[in-house]
Amino acid sequence: MLGSPKMQSDDELLQRCERRVGAVIDGTWQLRRLLGLGGMAAVYAAVDGKGQRAAIKLIHSHLAKNPSVRARFQREAYIANQIDHPGVVAVTGDGTSHDGEPYIVMELLRGQSVDLLLDSHHGRLAVRDALFIAAGILAVLEKAHPLGIVHRDLKPENIFLTSSGEVKVLDFGIARMLDLQKDRGQTRTGVIMGTPSFMAPEQALGRWSEVDARTDLWAVGALLFLLVSGRLVHGSGTGSDVLIRAATRAAPSLARVAKAPLSLVRLVDRSLAFDPKRRFPDAASMLAELSAVQREVGETGRAERRGSGSKPPPSPYEAPTVLGDAGTSSPEAALASDVELEIGEEVEIDESELMEVEPEPLPRGAHGPTPSAPEIDAPSPTSKPLSRRVNAESIVDDRFAESVTRAYRRALPQGNAEHVTEPIRTGLRRLATRAPDAALKLLLALCSAIDDPTQADNEGVRRAFASAIVSTRALGALITSAATEGVDRAVGAAAIGKLLDFLGDAHAGAVLEHLTAVPDGELKDLLRRYLARSISGYEEQIGALFANAPPELGVELVRVLRRMKTPGARAALELALESEHLEVRKAAAATLGIVIQ
Repeated sequence: MLGSPKMQSDDELLQRCERRVGAVIDGTWQLRRLLGLGGMAAVYAAVDGKGQRAAIKLIHSHLAKNPSVRARFQREAYIANQIDHPGVVAVTGDGTSHDGEPYIVMELLRGQSVDLLLDSHHGRLAVRDALFIAAGILAVLEKAHPLGIVHRDLKPENIFLTSSGEVKVLDFGIARMLDLQKDRGQTRTGVIMGTPSFMAPEQALGRWSEVDARTDLWAVGALLFLLVSGRLVHGSGTGSDVLIRAATRAAPSLARVAKAPLSLVRLVDRSLAFDPKRRFPDAASMLAELSAVQREVGETGRAERRGSGSKPPPSPYEAPTVLGDAGTSSPEAALASDVELEIGEEVEIDESELMEVEPEPLPRGAHGPTPSAPEIDAPSPTSKPLSRRVNAESIVDDRFAESVTRAYRRALPQGNAEHVTEPIRTGLRRLATRAPDAALKLLLALCSAIDDPTQADNEGVRRAFASAIVSTRALGALITSAATEGVDRAVGAAAIGKLLDFLGDAHAGAVLEHLTAVPDGELKDLLRRYLARSISGYEEQIGALFANAPPELGVELVRVLRRMKTPGARAALELALESEHLEVRKAAAATLGIVIQ
């Protein structure tokens, strides 16, 4: 994680930025008005001594000394100016304030961001307006993607409609230059960047080697889904909830939540395919199909729709698929429907809930028939405060764990709990290698939630759940993740300890296999205690291992046997005295109180 001073609250950050209004930056630009506030920077309407007006994007002071943040901030100007398209906000200059804070100078736009348009239009737009905005975004991506530029944070706050009817794509602050990344590795696997509601699965998982142009196309589909239906693809909820859904679930068909033209349903469903291979191959092909939908819809914004009372048409893109394996059913891509409903996702919508009234169309621009936005000064970033961006460590919370627990307890007596536990098992194993802190927090939250001493069947439920969600392979991955450098060791030890307590004594082999890779500390002591308990009665077999065990494992076995203080343990230690490795013989001799030459 980036090192920085104590994080400021959103209110404190807002007040601090507002106090800068009136200040002169770099002896040139007077800040006239605060226009936008994001996690990295604030944007002001400004004017210079010649009366030239511009938008000044100024990095937050508490981030200005962080080299990686500065580099990402300054990279925005470089990346944006590589794209020769009027839909990209022009960056006309840069500099550094007297306090050492980098800033960039951008054209000052008049109009509104799409999130503000949604606020003023009851959460959704007319179909023709939604298509117009999406077409503008795709036109920019059609220029950006061949240059190796992937935006990675397309969302309503970063799309702007000007008063003259132009669509602008804003905030290239976390955009990625693909060729450059391959050489410099600036984004680490497992680090989550972006906005969960508009993240494709590969981005939500932090698999940056798999993020490409199709990731942006998924975000365009998610934006269209919202503009037409008034609903987010993966529903509402905390950032944690939405990130988990984005990483593990296929998007529902647009037909389930809106009475949209069928051609638009097909367009959106394809763009939101779980498997990138099933999406549009590039922005040009998606734009071509969107243009066909526009022609079909026409000025009225209406086209063929499914009739009242009919079921939504089947979508070939709605079935979950494993990333990189098109057409393969994936149980991890969706939790049980009862879990989905409990944590707030709305997938199946009753026909009566679908909005019948068409949204009011946006006003037409003064220079043509295109939609436009009322004139207000605005800059590029209008992203919501820091809470809108999340890191991998934050994807677990108690509400999610409790939802899974309730679903599991309901399903267990009916013998159909696999549909609840399978996605958790797979997700844990994958998270353990990509985001170990997140995996351990999820594990600890789940085990804590399932443990209910007031229930008579608690012991059986605990063991059944632990065995269902953790295979031997997954247990090894979790132990390794708990020993990873940088992981909270206390959380790791607590999570593994809780899990082993649930599992009982049947997993000594997996623990033994990974014991030597764990550094000395609380977790290793915990594993030694578990082995001492679980191998009781098998001392003779343990003793036989000394004949071929490598020295590190041999010494660990001696330490485990030392805790047992049983006749069988002593006999096994005597076998250790015959090991070919001196350090093993010394450890056994010290335990037995024997002096060896």
